[in-house]
Formats: sequence, structure tokens, C-alpha cells
Amino acid sequence: MLMVIGIFLVIICVFLYKEWQKGEFIIGMWSVGITLFVMFVLPPIVKFCRLMWRLMTSTMGLVIMGVIVVSSIIIMIKTYNRWGPKCAICHRTMPLNGMLFLKDGKVCNVCRNSVGFDHSAATVELAKDITVAKMILMQENQILIDPTAKLQAKKAAEKKQAQAQYQRYHEIKDYFKDNATLRAGDLYISDTRRQIFLDISMDQEKYEVYKYEELVDFELKQTHVIQHIHEDGATTVVNGIWYTISDSDREISEISEIYLNMTFSGQNTKTRVFLDHTIPADSIDCQHALKKAEKYERVLQHVKDQPRKSPAKITFTVTSGK
Repeated sequence: MLMVIGIFLVIICVFLYKEWQKGEFIIGMWSVGITLFVMFVLPPIVKFCRLMWRLMTSTMGLVIMGVIVVSSIIIMIKTYNRWGPKCAICHRTMPLNGMLFLKDGKVCNVCRNSVGFDHSAATVELAKDITVAKMILMQENQILIDPTAKLQAKKAAEKKQAQAQYQRYHEIKDYFKDNATLRAGDLYISDTRRQIFLDISMDQEKYEVYKYEELVDFELKQTHVIQHIHEDGATTVVNGIWYTISDSDREISEISEIYLNMTFSGQNTKTRVFLDHTIPADSIDCQHALKKAEKYERVLQHVKDQPRKSPAKITFTVTSGK
């Protein structure tokens, strides 16, 4: 055995010496370390794991594991008051199935019932928007609520607000569509009202309106990429005649992104992206993206060229739609 280990060590020394001569001594050290681990360290670990598996799957091992699990459960139950969750208001220990989750904490059944919250789905939905401080204030003022009625009123108010937002969005957009001085995509401007309308999300009725005076600056940016391509030469035979094509190098101009930054008052920057992947600069898609960006640029330049003054306050009236 000692002779085998000695021979193995001699082989390792020779291997390391050759690696050192080639300038790859560190790689050789890693290789030797992994080899030693596999030969001398891994087998005892595998043997130990096998012995533990046999012990755990034996009758005695299963009994020991069962005793450990049962003991752990009993200890957790006995010490629940120490580690269990506490109510954010009265600081009592709460059962795992008897807590209500608020926006910033958990409360027990006693505190839940003190403000009229029951175990319904409406209570769970309302509790998501109520803070611990607000519930304490409700307790101090002895305010009781009906969760179902409260939730229905909340949904009705949200629906009414959404309808008003929808109506206002289409009222403003219809005006700019009919009276826009210039337009580029989702950007509308009106010299009459001296306003800029950005149709941010047409499917969600999201928009923003700015005065001409609020446009601080804008900048159209392009990122150019030069791709170097090397083509190896080749030799071919055509009708018994040898033709040789020499190596060649060429460059392709590409654009990886085109975007426009619009800066409004208060360091409010809006970005419009026209190209977000690399394509050849002379491609149709790239030229189309450039034309769209330049159209935005012309519209914004028109706004910048207008004389600066404080326009009269403009109010949009929301009609009933009947």
C-alpha cells in the first residue's frame, strides 16, 4: 500500500513539474487537488452516508426518528407563547388560524371584533388597505363597520372614479385629435391651447398634459455600432482553371437603439423608444424608426420655437355623456 502511494506521489510530482514548465502550474495544482479528493476523501464520505442511511431505515432508526419528531412537536406546542406571532395592537399571542393581516401588521380576533371585522372575505379584502394605526384610532373612537357594505361602497366609488377617468380621457383626446396643430404617434400639440398631450397608454386611459412652457428640452439619441467582418480567401477550379479569392475585411454600420428624451419642468423626463435592437443602418426598419423619431423631433421643435408666455388656465368640463 505504501509503495502504491509512493508511486502515485512521484507521478504527481512529475506532472506538476511539467505543468510548471508549461506555465500552467495553477491548473495542475487544481487537477491534483481534485484527484486527491476523489481518491482519499470522497470514499470515506460515501461510506459514512451509506452507514447513516442503513441506520435510518432500520427499525431502531425509524423509532429514533419518530421520537425526535414527536418531541419537537411537543416542545413547539409548549413554547408557542414564546415564539408565536403577537398581535400588533394588544401584543397577545395569536393562534395561527386566528389572525387578520392588515397593511402593515397582524391583529388577533379580539381586536378584529372590536371594530366590526368578521371572518368573511370582505373583511380580508378591506384589511389590506387598513394600517395598524388606523385600527387603533377606530378602537379609540369606538367605530364599528359593516365589512360587506363597506366593500360594496368602496367598489362603487372605484367604479365611479374609473368611469370619470375614462370619460375625461376620451374628452381630452377627442379635442386634440380634432384640433391638433401637429401630431407624431402618441404626441399631440395644440397652439390654440398651447398644450402638449401625451397618450401614454391608450388601452388604460393614461395620459399627461403639459403646457408649452413646461417643455424644458428634448434630445434625439442614436447608438451607432461598427461591425468588423473578416472573410477568409478560397481557391476554386472552374473549367480546369484555378481561381484564388484573397482574404477580405469589411465594415457594416449598424444602429442598436434610437430614442427621444423629453424633459419637462421639475426634472420630469419622458422617453420614447423607436429602436431597441441592433439592425443595419441602411435597412428599411432602421429608416422607418428614424423617420418616426425625426417626426417627434419636428413637433417638439415647433413647441420650442413658440414664444414663451403664461397661458390662461384651461379647464376641461366632464359631461354626463347622455
